[in-house]
Amino acid sequence: MLSRFKKVLGIEGVKIKLLLEEEYSNTGTLEGQISLTSLSDQTVKEVSIKLIEKYKRGRKDKQLIDEYPIGQLTLKGPVRISKDEEKILDFSLEYKLGESPMDFLEQKNFFYKGVVKAAKLLKGVKSTYRVEATADVRGTKLDPVDTQVIKIK
Repeated sequence: MLSRFKKVLGIEGVKIKLLLEEEYSNTGTLEGQISLTSLSDQTVKEVSIKLIEKYKRGRKDKQLIDEYPIGQLTLKGPVRISKDEEKILDFSLEYKLGESPMDFLEQKNFFYKGVVKAAKLLKGVKSTYRVEATADVRGTKLDPVDTQVIKIK
């Protein structure tokens, strides 16, 4: 009975790990790998991957934070994982970075580039990016999740 309870909660089940570089250039495609391991025989129905931009602006009490999904991918299964086996899945996630009117003005006109950078610095504008991977495992209620912060330049 204890082993059945562990399986439903995902204890000793599938573990997911993102294998990504720390920094990527802004090409519109994010390539990486996902490692799936398990302490028992399991079946993964699908793996969903999201790239999320966390956009901060403002300072102290007036700080605003928004999160935007800028890319999403689902790897369909089933993927069977044997006890103490590691499966590596390759993926290529396409994304599109949002562009504010200030960014557009900065790229359009060489003379405004310094002014726009100074305005962003004063306003405290900053974007960070993270990748989230979730595995949908057959027979479990709690799906394994891994998150990794990356830089996009």
